[in-house]
Amino acid sequence: IEGRPPSDPTRQVTIGVKKVSPAYFGLLRMKLVEGRLLNDHDDASSELVTLINETAARIYFQGREPLGAHLMIPSVPFGQATWGPVQAWTVVGVVRDERIDGIEAPRQAAVVYVTTDQSPYPGAYLLVRARKNPGLLPREIVQKVHSLRASQMLPDLMPLDQIRLNSLGDSRFRVVLVGFFSGLALLLSAIGLYG
Repeated sequence: IEGRPPSDPTRQVTIGVKKVSPAYFGLLRMKLVEGRLLNDHDDASSELVTLINETAARIYFQGREPLGAHLMIPSVPFGQATWGPVQAWTVVGVVRDERIDGIEAPRQAAVVYVTTDQSPYPGAYLLVRARKNPGLLPREIVQKVHSLRASQMLPDLMPLDQIRLNSLGDSRFRVVLVGFFSGLALLLSAIGLYG
């Protein structure tokens, strides 16, 4: 945070940087806590702006006002493995937390949101909200993206429900395993009592 001494490196908390379109928050129905959301005017020619989530506000601002503060975020030049120049990003809003590390994550992660047009990092994700069967969408999405950029790769098109199910996979396995051994224990004790 600009104007503050660097935090103790042994106590540093990591913060995730997500690059999103202005539609991201409506798409995932994320609520604005204070300030404003990112919008279409937050592009490469405008002031660098960011949103933070409630966890980032709590950890880094500890009761102080985050709106108007400048976060110092290094860029990653395309095709390079080293950090680029550090740039000041103005915090314009705070949004509610979202689960990004899976449903079983022990705590919420601190997150900074920047627009795709202003992002200091290469790469992107595409989220689509539709009223039709998600199983029918991959072909249409690929066609639309390829009509805009024929060389664009689109790996792993997956409905959000499937992503959620995948994050629950380990939990389901443990529940089934505990249920199996509980049933086995009940069966063995019944055999022992009546056998």
